[in-house]
Amino acid sequence: MKELDELSNEEAVTKLTAAFEESGLTFDRAAALAALRADHHIYTDDEGNLVLNYEGSTQKLSGVLSQWGRTGAGSDYVDGRSLRQDEKNPGGVRAKSDLVDAKAKSAYISKHGLTAYEKLALTYTPAEEVRFKDEYSKLTVAQKSALAAKGTTITAFPTRPTDQIRGSFIAHDLLAKQRAINPNKR
Repeated sequence: MKELDELSNEEAVTKLTAAFEESGLTFDRAAALAALRADHHIYTDDEGNLVLNYEGSTQKLSGVLSQWGRTGAGSDYVDGRSLRQDEKNPGGVRAKSDLVDAKAKSAYISKHGLTAYEKLALTYTPAEEVRFKDEYSKLTVAQKSALAAKGTTITAFPTRPTDQIRGSFIAHDLLAKQRAINPNKR
């Protein structure tokens, strides 16, 4: 076992680069390494991997970087665009309408990138609340995929009745009573 400082410069750079690459995140590497080294002791294990004691156990540096960068204090050193999009709700934002002012929009773009902002829907419609085909067509691809995984496709939804105003709540039993009173009214 060797300390990180005992490794040759070339060997240390190679091992650190490999660990940062394996983490799957894009870091400000110098700042992240300085922050980690301030609190933790980095050394090599018997197999030559860089390891450190983190949360009470010896772990590979790449795994620590991944965990630390996603959930810990290391998230300050991570480029938000490199975070995997498997998070269901990054930053609590589901649609552009959730970003209420220019400051919130610019903060979202700087953290997640312009591409992620452009992929946001204008408004959010929970997939569970979809009742008609026109509502289904406004869902994001991810929401449609989630419904498809449950076996629900566009053919499962009826066409919106022509007498129903879009976006309004209709009490169907009250509508049936009104039709019974005046059957000619549409």
